Parts: sequence; structure tokens; C-alpha cells
Amino acid sequence: MVRIAICDDDVALCGQMEESIINAIYIHGGDIDVDVFYNGESLVEHMKKENNYEIIFLDIELDKMNGVSVGHKIREVLDDNNVQIIYISASDSYAMQLFAVRPMNFLIKPIPNEELYHILEQAFELIEKKNILYEYKVNRQSNYIAVNNILYFEVNNRKIIIHAKDDEIIYYGRISEVTKKLKKQKFIRINRSELVNYDAIEIYKPDEVKLCGGKVLTITRTRQKAVKEQIMSYAKEEM
Repeated sequence: MVRIAICDDDVALCGQMEESIINAIYIHGGDIDVDVFYNGESLVEHMKKENNYEIIFLDIELDKMNGVSVGHKIREVLDDNNVQIIYISASDSYAMQLFAVRPMNFLIKPIPNEELYHILEQAFELIEKKNILYEYKVNRQSNYIAVNNILYFEVNNRKIIIHAKDDEIIYYGRISEVTKKLKKQKFIRINRSELVNYDAIEIYKPDEVKLCGGKVLTITRTRQKAVKEQIMSYAKEEM
């Protein structure tokens, strides 16, 4: 089952979106559950009780706790970096404020059904991709780790160190092999020895990135232009 939340203080809009989402899933097939919240506080409190979602449609202009603050709570306090957050707003002037929240997309009200259906298809594709595994070998035995759990790769001589959210894995290999395996994933080479998962970046600066969990890594001067281009390219895909 895919769990979806809608958080907006416009009761009529919530009703319309809920109906459109249910109709879209009914047509394409699938099992879903849709919850509606009319303020950010109730959504956050509900998620604190270990109620997780795969997709959240989140209004930015909420009273008291606005959508940007709610997004930060979800990512930082609840430590949920997997849910696909889709912001909705009557204005398109929030793009830079949303970078740290890493939203999947941004919709402008009113939202045509065709656009909503397209976004849902993209979200389901991303959910499926989160199950992609990275293969590495230790003593010729294949092992696997979910790509979305990897923060970054580090190379030390012939040792490859996988820095994951809750673990550190060391095996022997070459950075060229790692790069080839991750060709279709969003990983960025920030210096000679480190390859960063774009989805793990919390704060980007021209000379460094801060990852989920607080780790700060340096972007070498020779890589700064290429890193910026990749960051902006991935960010545009999400907006």
C-alpha cells in the first residue's frame, strides 16, 4: 500500500485533490490510503507516532507552521528522508527556500488534473527506484545495500568506504567501477576521493556540502563548476 498525505488549509482544494488522486490510482490500479490534514502541526504530530507516508502534498502558505517549516521538521526532526514531498502554492517565489527540504516537485494552484496525474506517475517511479540496490563484493561474496541509504562513497587507495546512514562498509574496489554502477543514479563527484548522493545533500555551498546527519565535505576548486552544474540540473528536475 502507498500512503499519501494532503496538507492544506483550503478544505475545498483538499477534497478535490483527494478525489482526483483516488480516481487516478483507481484507473491505473494500485492500493493507496489518503489522509488529509488542514494544518502542519497535525501532520507532524501524526507522523511522530510512526505514521509514515510515501508522498506528501504540502501547502507552503499554512498558518502558524508554514509548509517550509513542516518540511524541515519532516527531514530533520523526524529524520524522514524517503518521503516524496510535493509543495503546492499560489506563488512560484519559494524555490531557493525549499532546497534543504529536497522536494520532489512544486505545483502552482490551481492544479489541473493532468498535471497532478503526471506528478503522481513520477512519484511512483521514484518510490520504485528507492528499492534499487548497490552490489559490492567482500571475499568474492556479493552483498547489497539500498542506494537511498548511502550518503557518500570515499576512496582510500584501493579501499572503497560506503558511508551509509547507519553504517560504514569497507571493501576493495575502484572508483571507476563505482561510478559506472551508479551511472543512472544521482551521485556527484566532489573531489578525487568522494562521491556524494545528491538526495543526501542538506546544504550546498560553492566549496562544500553538508549531508543529512551533519557531515560536511569539501568540494575542490577544480570540481566546483562541474558540481554546481550537476546540482542545478538535478534541482531543475525537481521543480
